[in-house]
This record gives sequence, structure tokens and C-alpha cells, in this order.
Amino acid sequence: MEILRKKSVSTRMLILLEIVVNRKGSMRQIAEGVGITPQAVWDYLRKMEEEGTVVMKGTLPTATVKGVDLLHRNLLSLKGFVDRSVSRLAIVASTDAIAAGPISKGDTVSLVMRDGLLLAVMGDDGPSVGTAQNACRKWDMVTVSDLRGVMEMEKGHLLLMEMLPARSGGGTMRVRGGSMIEEFQSFVQQKGGVEPRFAACDLEAVALVERSGIKGYIELPNWEMVRDHLVRGVDIIAMGTPHTIASYLSHLEEGGGGILWRRSRIPALDPEQER
Repeated sequence: MEILRKKSVSTRMLILLEIVVNRKGSMRQIAEGVGITPQAVWDYLRKMEEEGTVVMKGTLPTATVKGVDLLHRNLLSLKGFVDRSVSRLAIVASTDAIAAGPISKGDTVSLVMRDGLLLAVMGDDGPSVGTAQNACRKWDMVTVSDLRGVMEMEKGHLLLMEMLPARSGGGTMRVRGGSMIEEFQSFVQQKGGVEPRFAACDLEAVALVERSGIKGYIELPNWEMVRDHLVRGVDIIAMGTPHTIASYLSHLEEGGGGILWRRSRIPALDPEQER
């Protein structure tokens, strides 16, 4: 990322930030905000005026439309990079988790993420290791303290499946869940393991999965709910009409946070065919 690799680029962005957001105009004010000398600010501003990102009115700089757009794009890029980096790391000193098996107080346990659930397992083989603060059985909650190490959070993959809406003739169509799972596995280039979860994201999608006999799906989730599953490492096949899928795409394009996704169309079956 250029804004982090090149000091000159990051300094330009900081100067634009002082001008646009913090409303500072004098050389001294900008220099104090950025942490460089007034002379250095002046040198940067002359170059930025040549680039067309600022206009000088005497000694007072004003950001141009080009400058504001450049600042906006760089800040969004930086935000995306930070979100992707931070979301991959869960750094905590103490937390609660589900016991994957019987645990005694004082046992050394490791934290792992399985199927979107934070589990405590016996032993110190995991990336984040701590001490159990209470005895428990499988599926009980256990408090783990004195955590050492960092647990890397792998995001789930998202396959957006666009369906034919009822008004366009799709109101009685059916779909094979297995065919969508095969497409998902082709997308992520893996076979076997934990299958992705289905999400019926609007009313027509709920009707489709019910007609098709697909069980255990997430009913009518909004984007935040789907994103929460993805951040916890759950793979999702999200189904919906074009309008719903378009809204999901807008969220992904604005800031998907490093989520790997693909858009496709649901392979519909004639209603007379067997499921």
C-alpha cells in the first residue's frame, strides 16, 4: 500500500486531512498537525499545487475536488487494510469459550475457532493458550485467562446466488442444494470438510429453500448478520432476488473487509423434476 510504503504520499494525505477535515490553513497550524516544519509544508504544498490537489490563495491552501477525491480514496483504502488486518487477529488476555470436552480448573487449554464457534480444547497445541478458571463438561462455558499467543481469524467465503424472482416466472422453481455446494467447493477449490451454510436472504429465497427441501438455513438475515458469520470463519451460500443480491454487493464493494466472494445464478429446476 503506497500510503504506508512512501512517506511523501502519507505526508501529502496528512496535509490534505488538516486542510479538509481539521480546517487548518496556516503553515504553522498544518505543520503542528502533521509534525513537520512550516518550510516542509510549504515545499509539499507547491508540489501539490502542481499536481492539482490544492490551490494556493496567497499562503492559504484550499483543497481541490481532485484533492478531496484523492484523500477520500486513500482513507477508504487504508480503512480496508486496517479492517482486514485487525479482523484476522483476536488479542485478548481473558475470554469465555465453549468447552470442547471435559476440563478441570487449572488445565492448560487452547482456543480454536470451529464452525464459527470459539472452543477451548485440552492441550497447548493451539495458537492461543491459557488456563481454565473453572471445571466444566463438554458444551459448558469455561473462562480462560493468562492467554498467550495470537489466534488468527480466518474469514469464511461467500457465494452470492441470484434467483429468478416470482414476477419473472421463478415462483415455483426448485433447486438442488448439492449443486450449489459443488459450485461453492469449486469456487474455494476444496472438497469435503464442513459444508457452507445456506442463507435465504429475502422472502422469495425462503420460499425457494422450503420448496426445495433445504434444511438448517439462516432465515432472512441482513448484511450485518451474514458478515458476522463470515468474520467468524463460517462459509455462506447466500440466496436472494436480484434486488437483494445487489444490496449485498454494495456492502461488499464499500468495504468487504477482505471477504472472498463470488456472484452466480441459482441453477433452477423445473417444478416437475424430482428434488
